[in-house]
Amino acid sequence: MTVESQTRTLRHVSVPDFQTLMRPTLVALEDRQAHTLQEIRQTVALALQVSEMDQEQLLPSGKQTTYSNRVAWALTHMGKAGLVSRPARARYTLTQRGYDVLARHPEDAGRADAGAAQPRPGLTCGDEAIYNRHGHSIGGVARIT
Repeated sequence: MTVESQTRTLRHVSVPDFQTLMRPTLVALEDRQAHTLQEIRQTVALALQVSEMDQEQLLPSGKQTTYSNRVAWALTHMGKAGLVSRPARARYTLTQRGYDVLARHPEDAGRADAGAAQPRPGLTCGDEAIYNRHGHSIGGVARIT
């Protein structure tokens, strides 16, 4: 395979994965106000410098943007972990547990270290990672590298 053909097969991926979006999403909600999904997406995009072009990149289905999908997954996982709540339709706010995570790790930034801990039963958020009811890591929030 030539260098030219290798270059053509590479995909440009600059939309962060949902684990990377978790902490900036928590920070976007720390003002104790309920925010719409659009407000959260805008705040997180600014914090992570996700370009408008990258925000408009579509999933293979062509029905949703990759960026919107990943922010939604970050919110879903953090909601299941008790870090984020939905006080009204399409509005999100940080729970006390979410504030506690931010308070324990105020300087952390970057992608969650999802594989650093031993799995625990039940959906929990500890200092290492968030686990689903099967003990599988679904991403971390509290331990960020």
